[in-house]
Parts: sequence; C-alpha cells; structure tokens
Amino acid sequence: MFRILLLTGICWFGAAPWAGAGPAVLTLAQAQREALAADPSVAAARAQLSAAPALREQAAALPNPEVSALLEGRDAATRTTSYLLSQRLELGGKRAARTAHAEQGAQLAAADLAVLTAALRASVMEAYAEALSANAALANARQAEAVTASALDAATRRVRAGKISPVEENKARLAQAASRIETSRAAAQQAAAGAQLAHLMGREPGTPLALPEGELPAADAVQAEERFARSGLLQRAEAEAALATAQVQLERSGRVGDITLQVGVKRDAEMDRRQGVIGISVPVPLFNRNQGKLREALGRADSAELARQAEARRLRMEFTLAREQVQALHGNALLLRDTILPAARTSFDAAVKGFEYGKFSFIDVLDAQRTLLASQAQYTEAVREAWRAAARLERLLGPTHTGEYP
Repeated sequence: MFRILLLTGICWFGAAPWAGAGPAVLTLAQAQREALAADPSVAAARAQLSAAPALREQAAALPNPEVSALLEGRDAATRTTSYLLSQRLELGGKRAARTAHAEQGAQLAAADLAVLTAALRASVMEAYAEALSANAALANARQAEAVTASALDAATRRVRAGKISPVEENKARLAQAASRIETSRAAAQQAAAGAQLAHLMGREPGTPLALPEGELPAADAVQAEERFARSGLLQRAEAEAALATAQVQLERSGRVGDITLQVGVKRDAEMDRRQGVIGISVPVPLFNRNQGKLREALGRADSAELARQAEARRLRMEFTLAREQVQALHGNALLLRDTILPAARTSFDAAVKGFEYGKFSFIDVLDAQRTLLASQAQYTEAVREAWRAAARLERLLGPTHTGEYP
C-alpha cells in the first residue's frame, strides 16, 4: 500500500486546481482578446484613432469665401456702396500637404494603438505564465504533502513493528510539516496569480479559470520573423519619420503665397449707376518666405529618420536575442520534461521498492523524493522562464495575422 500511495502521489506538472468539469480551458489567445476588450487605455487609443477620418476631412476642406461691404461717404445721396465676394485660392500644394500630414498623423495613432496592444498582449502572457506556474506549483505541493503523509503513515507502522528507528518517524513527520507549509505558500501564490490574470481580462477576482496543464510557449522562429515585420514599435518609428517628412512638405508649401480673387458690384448713388468690380490680391514674399519653419522641419525630419534607423537596428537586435532565448529556454524545459524528470522518477521508484524490502533506509527514500520534487520544481521554473522570455518577445511582435486585434 505504501508504494502505491507514493507512486500515485507524484505528477510531472500537476493537474490545474482551477480546472474542473464546468469552465472550458482558457487559452492564451482568448485571455488576450478579453484583456484587449476590457483595457481602458486600449479603448482610449482606439477612440483617438477613430478621430483620424475627421482630421483628414478637415485637412481637405477648401477655404471659405468671404462677403464684404464697403461704404464710401456719409451722405446717402452721394454715397458709393460696394459688395464684394472674396475667395482665397491656395497655391503650392497646401491642401494636398495638409491632407498628407493628417494621414500620417492617423498612421502614427494606429502605430500607438499597435504598441499598446503588443504591450498588453505581453502583460497577459506574463500573467498567464504565472498562473500556469502557480497552478503547477500548488499541484506539486499538494501531491508532495500527500506523499509525505503516506510516508509518515508507513514509517509509523514500521516503527511499531520494530523494523526501523523512531528517528525515521520523526524525519517523516518533519517532512510532512514542511510540505504543509509549502502547500500553504503555493496556495497564496496561486490565488494572487489568478487574481492578476482575471484583473487583466476584466473579470472579477476569484473568477474560476480553467488553465491547461504544462503548456509551453511556441518557439516558431518563422512565425516570429513574420510577426516582427508587423511590429507596432517598428510601425511607430516609421510613422514618426513619415510624419516629420509630411511636415516638411507642409512648411514648403507655405513658401508660396495664396492669391485672393474678388468679384462684386459697386453702386454710385449720386450718378445712380452700378458697375462690376473684379480684383485680385497677391502677397509679395519680401520678408517672410516661411524659411525658418522650413529649416526647422528639415532638421526634425533628418532627426526622425536617423531615430527610425537606430530604432530599427535596436529592435532587430532585441528581437534576435529574445527569439534565441525563447528557443533555448524552450529546449531546456523539454530536456527536463523528457530526460531529467523520468530519471528522477525511476530513482524514486527504486528507492521506494528498496525501502519496502529493507534494503534502503527511509533517508534514502526522502533523498529520492526530494530529488524528484526538486526536478519538478526545476521544470516548473523552466516553463515559467520560457514564458517570461516569450512575453519579452511578444512586446516586439505584431499580431499573428492582420486584423487579429482591431
């Protein structure tokens, strides 16, 4: 009986304490979608982006015409009255430059939304990983507690039978107390991790979350490369450079003055005569040719382009390092799961069997048990680190496909 209890008390990554027959298993993609729908900062960025069409519409609007009246003379009998309609004609491509500038502003708003989205996806991934790890740690702690309880029961029976020293029973009792403390600590961490994930998803704390068991993050280098091309951070750097270039065109168009056409009618009361009036107004660019603003815009555009290049290089380096780290940690976790854990389990089984036949002391069983539990904890930590590295990589990536996160 002792052997059966020990063998059934150990698992590699543990069943999820939150999982049950009721709620469906929560996937990472679902958690990210719920978080994006519930986060106020993302909603604010979407509202900002929704204003972009209005800005483009305003930028494309033509100047309004002006109506004016001019009275000359006080005496109504000799007064001259003029009614004029004026229309300013924009030259130099001002309207097109304004529209392009507004369009680039919309692209920058879209890039800001993409950056916020990626950051939130990464935060949810971190919380999801912590919840997975806390789940596994609590499951392992509960199973370790069951193992130590079974070991204590077996040791007590063998002490009563006079087969082992009471010292062995005391060791088993201490091991059980330590496992209870570890279970209590793991339960607190599991509750905190679940509350954090539920908070990001917009759910009430304490909401049951059914999570998968022992899931590792994806380590697909090809997909990561494709998603990096859609990175919000890259988009924002490019949008800022494009906006600075559009500002140059806007300031360059300001060097060309606008002309104003006037048409109207003039009435001479003394002669009782009406005549048409046509006029044109042309600015003379002697002093202000918008040269200062243009030079400033050119300098800012050069700076923005250099910043874009620097940001692209930095992001490429970070992406390469993060991708390699994810792949390395993913491989470490697989090595622990497929090689080290089975070896620790085999050693534990052998120690239990030898103890039953009196070939090993109880301390040998405890050592084998500690080795197995340490291997499980090491695997849990390896999975956690792999997820953390994946979350760091996630901040650099765009969605898995265009339009996944509107």
